[in-house]
Amino acid sequence: MITRSESFDSNYDIEYLCKLFFEVFNMPVHFIDSKGSILFSFFYGNESNPLYHDKLTLFNSMFIASSTDCIPCIKTTAYGEDYLRIGLRCDNAFIGSFILGPSAANIPSSSDINNILKKNNLPSAFNGNLIRYFNSITIVETNKLVNLGMMIYYFLYNKKLDFSSFTSEESLSPKLSKIKYDYNATLIKNRQNVSFHHSQNREKSIIESVSQGNKEKLLKTINMPFDGEPGILAKNNPIRAEKNMTICTITIATRAAIKGGLDSEVAYTLSDSYIQALEEITDIKEINQFITSVLCDFTDKVHEAKASNYSKPIAICINYIFKHIYEVISLDGLCRQVSLSRNYLSNLFKKEVGLSLTEYIQEQKIEEAKKLLINSNYSILDIGTWLNFHDQSHFTRVFKQFAGTTPKKYRENRIRNE
Repeated sequence: MITRSESFDSNYDIEYLCKLFFEVFNMPVHFIDSKGSILFSFFYGNESNPLYHDKLTLFNSMFIASSTDCIPCIKTTAYGEDYLRIGLRCDNAFIGSFILGPSAANIPSSSDINNILKKNNLPSAFNGNLIRYFNSITIVETNKLVNLGMMIYYFLYNKKLDFSSFTSEESLSPKLSKIKYDYNATLIKNRQNVSFHHSQNREKSIIESVSQGNKEKLLKTINMPFDGEPGILAKNNPIRAEKNMTICTITIATRAAIKGGLDSEVAYTLSDSYIQALEEITDIKEINQFITSVLCDFTDKVHEAKASNYSKPIAICINYIFKHIYEVISLDGLCRQVSLSRNYLSNLFKKEVGLSLTEYIQEQKIEEAKKLLINSNYSILDIGTWLNFHDQSHFTRVFKQFAGTTPKKYRENRIRNE
């Protein structure tokens, strides 16, 4: 029998497969050739862990023991990221390896991230970058990642693997063997006690409610009784278990809100803030009240986004300005984003928003400056420079135009009122 891998006779085929895996499985894909160089990479913009200096060194250190093996192999980093590797052979010659990841079985909590920073002697300034990075990772349960490896292996070699043969190659992390034993034991116990996880109906209804911006439907769903038992995500620690479950819910709600039209940057920033606030709670009842508030907040913001009624070109411009607020934003640059002429875009923006593009950009920069003045100790000069004002005088003049006072007085007044 001729296996599919024997037909790969060019880099084009390999690149095509990398792109296909990337689009189908929604996670970064890399191909490392037999010399240990990255030949192809497909990934999203925020794919790199800020704690790693060199991705290739990471790959080589993780998979050196199985460098020419083709059996799927999963390795987990010290930070909980999972990477799946499948080797590629053609005519008995080793060509290289597909590496899919990072993915993660769950998102680390804020306290976990703080522990990572302490362990690596890193400043707290890394906290936001790490939270954003982990929130961008595709969530894939371990058993699904195993099945994914088996599916790709079957596609390449037309050979079937089952879970036991997968793990018997000792290519997986040792914890997977324990997972297999534990999940069978737990399943038997649940069946004996007629106790099962709740169905997906409740989760689907919450996702639909958030993505539709339908708060009434959301509250009805939340108040419905569970039709099963929630999973246990932290043994012997009820508070941690409840927090882990809440983090999962926040992650699901974040993606549902983005699907419903909420700007992704807004959604992820909210998610970061919610998870950080969650870690400060020490009472289970308060956690349950907290998640209801979070879901309602996401739903309200989706509703507001749907009600904005901006045309697509204007929505794109507003989203672009939001994401590039610390950069120089030009009219020509915005025109390229929406493929409209300067005059047409300027008139359309003024008509729909009520401000000229220049006024709107300045207003948004001043709103960002207010946040920095309140929530940081950065100097007024630094804030103005970061937001690309010509100098401190220019920044102060524009700030006073929109805020009615100078940056210095604004900061002093807010501190005094608090």
